Amino acid sequence: MGMDISGINPKNTNGEYFRNNVWWWRPLWNYVYLHCGKIITEKEFNGGHYNDGQFISDKKAEKIANKLIAIRSITKQYAKQFKTETKPKIKFNSLINEAAQLYYDKIVDKQNGKITCPGDLEKLNPKAYKIWSTLMFDLEFDEPKYPFSEQNVEEFITFIKSSGGFEIY
Repeated sequence: MGMDISGINPKNTNGEYFRNNVWWWRPLWNYVYLHCGKIITEKEFNGGHYNDGQFISDKKAEKIANKLIAIRSITKQYAKQFKTETKPKIKFNSLINEAAQLYYDKIVDKQNGKITCPGDLEKLNPKAYKIWSTLMFDLEFDEPKYPFSEQNVEEFITFIKSSGGFEIY
């Protein structure tokens, strides 16, 4: 799944189309809102996380581009910090996944072939399933799943400067 961003009135080919998969789009759009929250409304920000055709006017697009250009040094620092803060979270997620797998394997071994998948575990041992699913899904950090880069911001700036406004699908 991804986000397709189409220019409303493109000034050149750079403003026709921009695409990010959902993993790249979320941190980019969050970053835009973090620094352009006085330009776009909360409703526009929230709408930008869905494929519903959120419209951003030419005037707002130009203001967003200018703001992102003005804070390039902050973007570089943010990208570096994002990566640095993500490393221990990646390690933690790895350890949590390993613990979930060890727990699941231990439970499965005790069930003599009755459990062949997590769905079986949920039916036959709901308490064990709750523990396993908590380890597997609820304790992980989301940030490592979503990358952020200075280059992605630059590509978005190039697009929105020439887009004549844009819609997010």
